[in-house]
Amino acid sequence: MKERIRQLKEEIRSYEEKSGQPIHLIGVTKYSTIAAMEKSLEEGIEEIGESRAQDLLEKIPHLTHEPKVHFIGHLQRNKVRQILPYVDLIQSADSLRLLREINRQAENFDKIQDILLQVNIAREEQKYGFLEEELEEAFELVEQLDHIQVKGMMMMAPFVEDPEEVRHFFKEMALLFDLYRKKHYNNVDMTILSMGMSSDYRVALEEGSTMIRIGSAIYKEEEQ
Repeated sequence: MKERIRQLKEEIRSYEEKSGQPIHLIGVTKYSTIAAMEKSLEEGIEEIGESRAQDLLEKIPHLTHEPKVHFIGHLQRNKVRQILPYVDLIQSADSLRLLREINRQAENFDKIQDILLQVNIAREEQKYGFLEEELEEAFELVEQLDHIQVKGMMMMAPFVEDPEEVRHFFKEMALLFDLYRKKHYNNVDMTILSMGMSSDYRVALEEGSTMIRIGSAIYKEEEQ
């Protein structure tokens, strides 16, 4: 695991030098044990992502380290209150109703919750996220919600054997991100473009990702 993390960080540094912007490495611990999570944190992972509320609640409070915690899966509205005390960034804000609920619960906790708007750039029926034409309404709603802060956008590309087949989706997402970054909305600070996973992160980085979500390339089965 140590060598895999070292190689990933080395790759990231080269992309940072080319792009001139910081890139965040998120260790996706969906299938990992607490022991594997602890080991990765000892080896240099500083931010981790969980995709199910129950797993997050069962694991995060028991870590001896204190990483930044991202929620990256589909978030049911009735789980927002439970995870909010533990989460630094919700990457998967995917509906107007969820935005309102995150804001409501964040107000109850007297915090401003950082979020990303999840975009279904490939328009896949089985995936969540705002369609491109729905984003303006989402940003307009965010302006009215004082307990959330949009830090950027997140996407998941279709799963394919050859990541070159989905490069155009990363390109489209980067253009969309730039479009909204140039606009000025209240409660919005567009600094994060989260795209790229173990199978396609290099293509995502080439197309402008500032945050990659890596699971299997770090937490292989023998480490769990």
